Amino acid sequence: MSEGWAEPALRQQIEGLVAMLNRGQVLEALEQFYAPEARVFENDYLFAEDRLEALARQRPFIEPCLSIDGDVRLVYQDLGRGISVLNNQTRFDHPEYGRGQIDGIHVLYWQGERVVRENYFSGSKAGEALTFWETLAGSDPA
Repeated sequence: MSEGWAEPALRQQIEGLVAMLNRGQVLEALEQFYAPEARVFENDYLFAEDRLEALARQRPFIEPCLSIDGDVRLVYQDLGRGISVLNNQTRFDHPEYGRGQIDGIHVLYWQGERVVRENYFSGSKAGEALTFWETLAGSDPA
């Protein structure tokens, strides 16, 4: 795959992922954009060894949601290195947990047109990650 073709294709994939997440299609986005071997980390701890485990761990929370109001924005991207960073402020209404809001940062590492690794940060780590990536974006905008 040549450089000239790779970057526009990756940009399109990132845009497609963000659009699906903003429609509340979290599980579908995992299935479509994550490689089968994609590893997912949450606050530096292994959350899922691969896409199937990530789906299995997310499905019990996401499927019962009465609504998911996606609010995901691209903070930073480096198409040459295959990195995209998303700020997730999605709101949800869950029958057991009630209304809530996600406050997280997703650092996605792409190989070809699929995510092969996700580092997700929440809590105080989300704030630190957001500050870092926004600062980096300020010097090289997304």
